[in-house]
Amino acid sequence: WSKVIGCRFPYAPFQTTTGKELTYDKIKSYFIIINFNYLYCDWCTNQLDSLVKIKKASKKTITIVSFFACDKNDIKHLTDKFKDEVLFVSNADSYTKNYDLGSGRPLNYILDKGKIIIYADRVISQTLNPYLIK
Repeated sequence: WSKVIGCRFPYAPFQTTTGKELTYDKIKSYFIIINFNYLYCDWCTNQLDSLVKIKKASKKTITIVSFFACDKNDIKHLTDKFKDEVLFVSNADSYTKNYDLGSGRPLNYILDKGKIIIYADRVISQTLNPYLIK
């Protein structure tokens, strides 16, 4: 993962579960957290709680984008729970294969406002990323 730090995240359009077509360049947040997630992994889906806490604690704008390979109906409980806190992308199997370097495990990227990858790992916590909550 360390090899991607400092690289610009590829131009990769995606569609949210609400039907919104986006690219990372259209997101004007100070940071973007890209979360590749797996529905049948409690630890993985529980990580969204941590990401939302980081977002709320930060004085800078953070957008969270979470990708799932399953259908949007399968993640309805998550879209209902997190409403406007997380942008969800379902049916993201090919997107995940192209951009998730987690080798079958959840992976998170943090992009800065220039869409440069400043972090890539399986876990994001406030202690690992203090610059997110400054």
